[in-house]
Amino acid sequence: MSIRSEVIVRIQTDLSGRFRVIDNTGDDKKLVSGQFPDILLYGKETAINDTLLFIMKVENGGELVDSVPLWKSLSGTPTGFYIVVQKDKLNEAKKLAAVTGVKARFAWYEKANDKLVVHYE
Repeated sequence: MSIRSEVIVRIQTDLSGRFRVIDNTGDDKKLVSGQFPDILLYGKETAINDTLLFIMKVENGGELVDSVPLWKSLSGTPTGFYIVVQKDKLNEAKKLAAVTGVKARFAWYEKANDKLVVHYE
């Protein structure tokens, strides 16, 4: 399993008590602002007019600067937007978001003793 997949599973586990957590990386993806965020968070109760509360984009390596156009698109949605990065990339992600006008919250992940932990702002 890739680190990105592990992070998505961890987030599903962490947040499933508070939200309906949808992994948006499979075949039946939902388009949000012309992009496919990795995770969609809806209210716990299913409603006729389902409201998307948060979207998340999981970064798993590579140059973060390459993701800025996608972040800009996703940060323009009326929902909350989270950028999820590995712990050692958190400061870089925050600086990139600040200088490019990306409005986002951040979450970061790390492995400790072979256990993946995700921290949320």
